[in-house]
Amino acid sequence: MMVQNLALGTANFGGNYGITNKTKLSREEVDEILFWASGKIPELDTSLDYTGSHAAIAKHSSKFKITTKVNLNQITSLKNIQNYVNQMSTDLGTDKIERILLRPHSSDPQFTIEAIWELEKISSTGVINEFGLSIYDPKELQFFAKYIELPIVFQVPLNLFNRSFQKLQNEHEGRYKKFKFYARSIFLQGLLLMNHSDIPSQLAEAVLPLNSLKRELSRTGTSTLEATFAFIRDQGWVEGVVVGVNNLDELKKNYEVFTAEKKVNLSFLKEFPNISTTILDPRNWSSKGAYQSFEN
Repeated sequence: MMVQNLALGTANFGGNYGITNKTKLSREEVDEILFWASGKIPELDTSLDYTGSHAAIAKHSSKFKITTKVNLNQITSLKNIQNYVNQMSTDLGTDKIERILLRPHSSDPQFTIEAIWELEKISSTGVINEFGLSIYDPKELQFFAKYIELPIVFQVPLNLFNRSFQKLQNEHEGRYKKFKFYARSIFLQGLLLMNHSDIPSQLAEAVLPLNSLKRELSRTGTSTLEATFAFIRDQGWVEGVVVGVNNLDELKKNYEVFTAEKKVNLSFLKEFPNISTTILDPRNWSSKGAYQSFEN
């Protein structure tokens, strides 16, 4: 099995992000985290949408491979993509961006496909190493895999509750082999790690499955953190995993558990009841007033 890359998510390096993150990190806290991560965690994951994130990590950019994202709904012409790439390179203080991921256009899939081709042209100049799509739904993977022959990167949500991409990979073993996959939202934006008493009333549907999950894990003395990383490690099709943290102590704990590679029996997940899409998809949370999502 491949050794998975660990990428540090930076959504809260300039603004609030996730239901467990009440305050944004200060510049001092960001520096402290990135100084510690240098040499241990090879990649950073950011986006133009993450307010202040590019500026916060710029002076550390030479120590990491950086993935950043662009929302195609904010681009009116393919010609603008080169300008965005130039802007991001300048903002991040680097001559080469490891990976640029596009958030697909919400109503024009052809524009998304053409934008991928545009990134291929740009990558030939050496400014970016890899490119691809940040998606939410397995149907998006099925669609774009039909029309894109290039070995692009897909970033997808994957966690103990939302296993839809695992299901697709298992059902169509080998079909998506030419693509590279990174998993994000592995703690469902922190929801899986919360005490049920802290869950917002808007997400009350999560309490029952969360209690069931913790009950099953407690039988083997396993934490949700350990189970999550064990689950992700079992996915041979996943090349990398994005992890967000609220402070340096959290990062140290995540890194410790990630590198410990504890084996966990997760066979009970096969019998786990279906969970509401309201809970599985954080894009639905904002409509319930929980918080603004920048999930993919």
